Amino acid sequence: MKYALLIWIFLFCCWDTVFSQNLFNNYKNLSKPEKKWVILHPFVAKKAYRITQMAVKICSEVKAEQLLDQETNGGKLDAFRHSYWMAILTQKIGKRRAEKLGLAHEKGNRILFEKNQTEDGEIPDSVSCAMDVFNNQRGIIIGQANKAANALDIKAIVIKKTEEGDMKITAKNSRGQLVDCNGKAIPIMEMEKKWKNDKCLVPSNYKPH
Repeated sequence: MKYALLIWIFLFCCWDTVFSQNLFNNYKNLSKPEKKWVILHPFVAKKAYRITQMAVKICSEVKAEQLLDQETNGGKLDAFRHSYWMAILTQKIGKRRAEKLGLAHEKGNRILFEKNQTEDGEIPDSVSCAMDVFNNQRGIIIGQANKAANALDIKAIVIKKTEEGDMKITAKNSRGQLVDCNGKAIPIMEMEKKWKNDKCLVPSNYKPH
């Protein structure tokens, strides 16, 4: 562990200054599980950072182009973001490292919940984390099956898979209210500050009733 940390410090100090400063600033904002992943994977951390920045950009493009819905929490766009991120990571740094980074991110979300802090404007919960883990796994499968595909090809594949229902999203009714697995609207007060709640995961081609 000590030597891995020294290598990481070397990477910060000796690689291009502007990028390293941005990298360091982002590192400070990571959760403890994510920082641990970085320390244990010093030689691919910079590549993972680049991929993450690129995935954020692509997700913003998908939203702007309205290729999916506009929901960054629980919707198709959210599912796309996680699956695309993992697909590209799997291509570039391998399944095992990508999977561990994804799990570290979700552990970080549990910490955010305990601190009553938000991710993308909402406090994480067990259902949103389960959704992310599922979609991460789908992305890993796509990355493994399309190792030679470029970033735009992966984008198209993940969008197609999302529209076909291969990913998971949280169920909502036609009025945009979150519902349980019986289709009953869930009062907001029943979800506030609760890690476990009655939100329901459904295939990403789910049509609200």
